[in-house]
Amino acid sequence: MNIKQLVIKESCFELNDSQLKKIDKILNRYFDDLLTSVNKSVINPLELNEYIMTIAEAFPLFEDKNKWLEISYIIMNDIKRELINPTINKSISLFGGLCDTGFATYLLNKNTGHYGKFLDSINKLIFNYIKQYLDYCNSNFNELTMQHYDIISGLAGMGYYMLLIHKNEQENELLHDVMRYLIKLSGKHLVEKEMIPNWHIKSRNQIRNDEKLKFPKGNFNFGLAHGIAGPMVTLSKAYSQGEILEGHGEAIESFIEEYKNYSITSQDGSIFWPTQLSFEDYIAGVANDELRPRIASWCYGNIGISRSLYVASKNIGDEKMMKFSFENIEKIALMNILDYNLESPILCHGYAGLLSILNLTYKETKNDNIKNGMYKIIDELLSLYVEESRFGFKNKETLYEDGKIVKRATENNSFMEGTSGIVLSLISIVKDKTDFENHLIIK
Repeated sequence: MNIKQLVIKESCFELNDSQLKKIDKILNRYFDDLLTSVNKSVINPLELNEYIMTIAEAFPLFEDKNKWLEISYIIMNDIKRELINPTINKSISLFGGLCDTGFATYLLNKNTGHYGKFLDSINKLIFNYIKQYLDYCNSNFNELTMQHYDIISGLAGMGYYMLLIHKNEQENELLHDVMRYLIKLSGKHLVEKEMIPNWHIKSRNQIRNDEKLKFPKGNFNFGLAHGIAGPMVTLSKAYSQGEILEGHGEAIESFIEEYKNYSITSQDGSIFWPTQLSFEDYIAGVANDELRPRIASWCYGNIGISRSLYVASKNIGDEKMMKFSFENIEKIALMNILDYNLESPILCHGYAGLLSILNLTYKETKNDNIKNGMYKIIDELLSLYVEESRFGFKNKETLYEDGKIVKRATENNSFMEGTSGIVLSLISIVKDKTDFENHLIIK
């Protein structure tokens, strides 16, 4: 694959020769490696959806489109084999589950016109499983976990996927039932003589042991990956499509209000939010963000939440919040590179995620401050390319284990924490329109 003049002209972003050559090198290496893996039949079955997504988004850039249709055919056959394998436990989730496969197929169909019948078949399967999962979540509403409602494993991610695809009348009613569940999260119940939102996670339902120690009375999650931002965006997308239910607008507004009430203004004027807030801090109205470092990440950071608020407010016509969240995105774009506190190139909590959000916002608004702020991020992301590494990039993390700081680097081709996600972010800056951002719930 080559990035030619047509692609540069098509892009709304000006790149210098050095940047273009580096991007060209990275993309060519990725697809050369993928071609080799497919030809040698050594492709990782856990990364099939990722490969379909990257092929789909890169398809207009390929010189030999027929060759890549053949490659996609081989990978899609691998996906079909995985789906009918009775020994594999099938998750429904948007990240790693059936909705993930559905989204990859949807993207391939949109860019190539192929696999429409397969997409219809997998969507029927997805809707059947979502009905079962929704029944389970409704039955366990009083024992809420983040996997019930979030975008990674829960109904916010599944619901967002449902909004992307064609539905019959029965399937549309199931979508309404999913939206009713998400609306119900905005309600309140009594705990220790205090009325608190239904999206509170009890201590016993927190996943990690460190959460149970940190939050003995449970927590409120404000992040995009696992927090209330996901249901807020999904509900707003349904609202913008005219799928409006009782209490729908009020639910979205109540979520937006939570972000207004628990915002933190930093010294440079940019806004942050807590990642998770304790029961005690929530009741006291204290926006405590000491749990995690302030980072400009998709998953829990200010950029992910700001984009969520921007999308939600735009979808419901809240111009005041739309202006507020956009101005915060603009401030984040202009921050010093060191103030992002990022160390990894990946989508989830790295430079690719930050770049994808800023690039999408720039394409929508043509704001020069956002555009100018992106150049340093592109340069930083490209500088993290490691040619001798197995996949070209390493996911670097600083973790705290048993009271000690541990630095770790992992390598894979996954969407959220590997090279495939980085490649998608790079494709988005040399291509006028991309749709993978829907998978991140930021569009």
